[in-house]
Amino acid sequence: MDIRLFTRVIIFLNISIITWAVIASPVRDLLYHFQENRLVTYFSAFQLICTALMSFLVFDTAQLNRNQLKTKNLEQQSHYVWLLIALGFLLLSFDEVLMIHEQLDKAIHSIYAISENRWSDRLDDLLILLYCILAIFILWKHRKNLFIYKETLIKYLYIIFLLVLIMVVLDVITNRQDIIKNDSVFQLLQIFEEISKLAAEALCLVMAYACLKQTLIWQLRDS
Repeated sequence: MDIRLFTRVIIFLNISIITWAVIASPVRDLLYHFQENRLVTYFSAFQLICTALMSFLVFDTAQLNRNQLKTKNLEQQSHYVWLLIALGFLLLSFDEVLMIHEQLDKAIHSIYAISENRWSDRLDDLLILLYCILAIFILWKHRKNLFIYKETLIKYLYIIFLLVLIMVVLDVITNRQDIIKNDSVFQLLQIFEEISKLAAEALCLVMAYACLKQTLIWQLRDS
């Protein structure tokens, strides 16, 4: 499938899910389908699993054709970073459904006997930021291994990290209703947070697909 068509399909799916989540929610609870373990959560996990699969396919294709990918200036095992990326997205999909970072938040409160307050209750939001920092570190550490995908990655990564930052900020603000008092604004910001998350995931999926297409083109060209 052409990358532009694939992008349009992903955008259409995301807009459809978000629209349905709003329309199908009760009038007094627009967040109903945006809450944990409901429609948006499962769609989010689906996107993350698809991205993990795409990343694994990049690894698998490069592994089978490593002598044809014109990577003589890179380390011989350069493609293994994609296996690490695939594992990362798979773990994120588990986190989305099993709420791992929320459970870590509760565990920290329990282990250190911390009573929940407006500050400590936002630890799980900061854990997401740590995920993002870890991802940046991994990409930077393996930047030489990813150089052959430089143009594709740069095209998407800046927007992805910006969307993740927006998501984290909105998550911190809407963790509890102590900063935003107005109910309508509070709900609207929570919806925007979920939209930012889905948009970041959608771009990750498109980016992984673009890298897979690039790898397949190299395979066909050099076969």
